[in-house]
Amino acid sequence: MNKLKKILKKDIRNISNSEMEDFFVEAKEPLFRKKQLNNWIWNKGVSSFAAMANMPKGLINRLEDEYAFYPSEIVKTEVSEDATIKALIKMQKDTFVEGVLIPSDDRVTACISTQAGCPLKCSFCATGTMGFKRNLTKAEIFDQFFLLNKLSLEKFEKPLSNLVLMGMGEPFLNLENVVDALTIISSPEGLNFSSTRITISTIGIPMLIEEYAEKNYPWNLALSLHSSISEVRKTIIPASTKYPLDELQEALKRYSRMRKKPITVEFLLLRKVNTSMAEAESLVKFCSVFSSKINLIQYNEVPGLPFQKPTTQEMAQFLAWLRKKNVIVTVRRSMGSDISAACGQLANNSKFVNNS
Repeated sequence: MNKLKKILKKDIRNISNSEMEDFFVEAKEPLFRKKQLNNWIWNKGVSSFAAMANMPKGLINRLEDEYAFYPSEIVKTEVSEDATIKALIKMQKDTFVEGVLIPSDDRVTACISTQAGCPLKCSFCATGTMGFKRNLTKAEIFDQFFLLNKLSLEKFEKPLSNLVLMGMGEPFLNLENVVDALTIISSPEGLNFSSTRITISTIGIPMLIEEYAEKNYPWNLALSLHSSISEVRKTIIPASTKYPLDELQEALKRYSRMRKKPITVEFLLLRKVNTSMAEAESLVKFCSVFSSKINLIQYNEVPGLPFQKPTTQEMAQFLAWLRKKNVIVTVRRSMGSDISAACGQLANNSKFVNNS
C-alpha cells in the first residue's frame, strides 16, 4: 500500500498555483511559506523537501506525505568536434529526450525539447521517425534548462545566454506547459532569465499563433517555413495541409502588427527540393507582409531519409537572390552534425540511449 501511495503522489512541481495555495491553507501555514517553497523549487532547483533548510519540520513531513519530486537527469553526453554537446536526458516513465549546448565565442545557446517524439512527422526530420510518445510537463521543460545551464557552467565556465525551443516536438502543441515553464524560467521569482533571449519555434499553426499574440507572451517567435510554395511544403511538412499558407501568412501579419517585433523565418535548404529561384521569389513575397528576418540553414543529412544538403552553388544563388531583394537574411551555421545534434537530427539514437 505504501509503495502504491508513493507511486501515485503528485509531482510538487506540476501542481497548479491554486492547489498549492489550498495546501497551505489546509495545513494552517502562512502563505509566505508558499513563496519559500517556490524559491527552493524554481530558483535553487532542489529535488527533495529535506533540502529546504528554512522550512519547519512539520511542514516538510506533510509535504512529503502529499507530494514527491520526479527530477530529470542527464545520463549521457556526446561532444562534437566543434564543441557542441548533446545531452541525453531521462525523465519520468522512462522517457528520454535530447538537449543541445551550442557554444560560440561570447555565448552558449541551449536547444531543448517540448515533446517526447513529435506527431508532425516532417519528412526531413529524424525526430519525426520516432513517432509521438507524450507532451513534456512544465517541470521537465524547466529541468532541461536548469540541467543544461549547470552543464554549460561546468564545461564552458559561463551560463546560458540564449534558449531556443527547437528540439524534439512542436512547442505550440504543448503550449500550456511551455508557457508555464518559460514563465518560471524568465520570472524574477524563478531563474530571471531574460525573455528577450528565449525563442519558440513552430511549423506554423495559425490559430495558436494568434492566441500567442493576443496573450502578449514576451518570448520571440520563429517559424519553420522551409517552403512557401504550397505543394512543396505539403510534401516536406505533411501536417501543413491543415494550415494553408494564406491563413498562416495572415496570422503572422497580425502577430507582427500586435507585437511589433520581427519573426525569425527558418528556411532549411534541401538539395533539388526547395532551392530554386521560384522558391526564393515565393519566400520574399510570403515575408513581405510582416516584419521578419530569414535564417537559411543547410540541411543536415539523416541516415535513412531521402534528402541531401544543398550544393555550395545552390546555397550561394539562393542567398544572393534574397540579398538582391534587400531582405534581412543570414546563413545559420549548423553545429554538432557529427554527433547528430544539429537541426533536424535529434532522434534519441538507439545507440545513444542503450549505452546510457
